[in-house]
Amino acid sequence: MKKLYRLLTVLVVAFGGLGTAQVATADVSYNVGYVSEYYFRGVLQKNSSASAGIDYEEGGFYIGAWGADVGDGIEYDIYLGYGIETESGLRLHFLHSKSKSDNAIPLVMTHGWPGSIQEFLKIIPIIQKNSDVPVDIICPALPGFGFSDKPKETGMDSKQIAILQHELLMALGYDKYIVQGGDWGATVSKWMAELYPDHCIGIHLNMIIAWPPADKDPLENTSQEEQKLMANYEKYKEQGVGYYEIQKTKPQTLGYGLNDSPVGLAAWIVEKFYGWFDGEENKLVVTNDEVLAIISLYWFTESITSSTRLYKENGDLGFSFENIKQPMAGAVFERDLIAPPRAWAEEIYNVVQWNTHKGGHFAALEQPESLSADIIDFIKKLNIV
Repeated sequence: MKKLYRLLTVLVVAFGGLGTAQVATADVSYNVGYVSEYYFRGVLQKNSSASAGIDYEEGGFYIGAWGADVGDGIEYDIYLGYGIETESGLRLHFLHSKSKSDNAIPLVMTHGWPGSIQEFLKIIPIIQKNSDVPVDIICPALPGFGFSDKPKETGMDSKQIAILQHELLMALGYDKYIVQGGDWGATVSKWMAELYPDHCIGIHLNMIIAWPPADKDPLENTSQEEQKLMANYEKYKEQGVGYYEIQKTKPQTLGYGLNDSPVGLAAWIVEKFYGWFDGEENKLVVTNDEVLAIISLYWFTESITSSTRLYKENGDLGFSFENIKQPMAGAVFERDLIAPPRAWAEEIYNVVQWNTHKGGHFAALEQPESLSADIIDFIKKLNIV
C-alpha cells in the first residue's frame, strides 16, 4: 500500500549568494518519495475527547492516508521557491510572489510552528488580486524549517531570525516593507519592527502577544467580549501547553523519536491542527491533504528537531515588550491560543486597526478570506504612495 505523495508544486530551491537569489528552473512537479503503511501499536484506550492527545483512530487514519492513495495533492497556483545565503552562512528558502507593478510594497509573511510557508499558498493570490495597493509577497521559511538551513550553533532565536529576514529584504532590493505574522512569526515581525524602524512601515499580526500592564486594572477599558476571549490563554495553559514545555527544555531528546517515526511525527503535528482550530474538538476545518503536505515537509526535510529548537532558543516568549511606533493592526481570531484585549496591546503597539474574526490559530490556512481582507484594509490605512 504505497504511493508517491506530491508534497508541493512550489518548493523548488535554487540557492545563490547574498543578493543573487535565482529563480529555480527545474520541473516544479515535485514528488518526494514513498511512505509505507504504518500502524499505531500499544495504544489500548480510545481517547474520544482528545484531552490526552490525538486519538489513535484519527492518528491511524492519517498514517493510512499518508501512505495510501491520497490523490494528486492540492491544486495551487505555482510559486517558485528561491534561496539566498545570508552573512551568517545560513541559507534561507523563501517564496517570492511579485506584483506586476514596479512600485509594489513588499509584505513579509512569517509562519510559526508547526506550520510552514505552505500556510500562505491560498492567501497570496487573494491579497494580490484584491489589494488596490500593489503588493510583493515574501514568505521566508524560518531557519531550521523546511528547506532553509538548520542552525548549527545556539542563539538562533526570533530576534536573530528578524535580522536575517531584514537582510533578505535588503538583498532583494527593498527599502521599506510591511511585516505580518502569527505564532513565532508574530515575534519575528515585532523584532523586525523594533530593530528596523526606518525600514518597517507597518506591522500586522494575527496572533497578538500582550500582557496586562502591571500598574493598572487588567480589565480596564476592556469589553465583555474581550474578557470572554481572555479565557483562551487559561485553557491553553491548562490543556495544551505540554508540547511547549518539552520543546522548550528537551527538543533534542524529543527529536530522536519524532524524526525516527512517521507515526510519532504525524500524531505530534496533527494534534495541533485539531486543537488549535475553530470548530469541534476532534474536527479539522482544512483539508486532510493540506495537513499531510505540512507533515510531509517536516518528514522529508527532517526538520522536526531543528524546528522545535526554536522553543528552547526563545524560552518563554522570544519577545520584546519595548514600544514600537509603526502603525499596527491586530486581527484576533476567536479560537486562537491567546486573544488579549486591545487595551493591553496599546501598551506596546501603535494600534490603528483592531478586528475580531471567526477562526483559530492557523488563520492564513483556515480563514484566508478574512485574514486577507484585514491585511488589505491595514495596507490602505498606511497611505502608501
